[in-house]
Amino acid sequence: MSDVCRRWSWERACVSILWVLLCAWLISCGGDSDDGANGPGADEALAAGWAAYELGDYATAASEFGRAVGLDSGLADAHNGLGWSQLSLSTGAPTRAGLDSSVASFGQALQEDNQLADAWVGIGHTLFLRRSESSDFVDAAKALESALSADPASLYRHDYTPASKVHAAQAWSYYYAGDLTAARRGADEALALEPDLGAALVLQSLTP
Repeated sequence: MSDVCRRWSWERACVSILWVLLCAWLISCGGDSDDGANGPGADEALAAGWAAYELGDYATAASEFGRAVGLDSGLADAHNGLGWSQLSLSTGAPTRAGLDSSVASFGQALQEDNQLADAWVGIGHTLFLRRSESSDFVDAAKALESALSADPASLYRHDYTPASKVHAAQAWSYYYAGDLTAARRGADEALALEPDLGAALVLQSLTP
């Protein structure tokens, strides 16, 4: 195998690991409502959904999030949880239909609350994996930029160092979109926050 092929294989492996980790690092996070207007039982279903998600029972999680949406269609984090559950259910062998469903759920979450950073990360993640259209990588990068500028309380709900990894994910999205300048800038931003972040180090070595 040539050096170019080896580097390409290593690069693709690193970016795949990055996106798997972004999903795997998601841990339980109960939803909340500022005005207490959630329908009866919606909060309970939402909490049950995230509890099931934490245990890796994504089918039950999707069912509970769906129940929460049925009880209160305006509950943004229920749509968000449904998107993550749908995505996790399809991660082994993602299909266009499954990824489209995740995009739709995250989109509904953001329609209800455009400051929900976790949903911006989710839709960026899903668009990167879908990559069925040339615009998907650019749209993924833009979604991740929105995550970084949205409510930080939402971005920091989960057990990972979000800003550095979101910058790295955004950088890889730009890389595959062909914007090497933006990719290098994102890698540098990620490394400024986490100097030993492998996915960003690899990308830094591939960009001028």
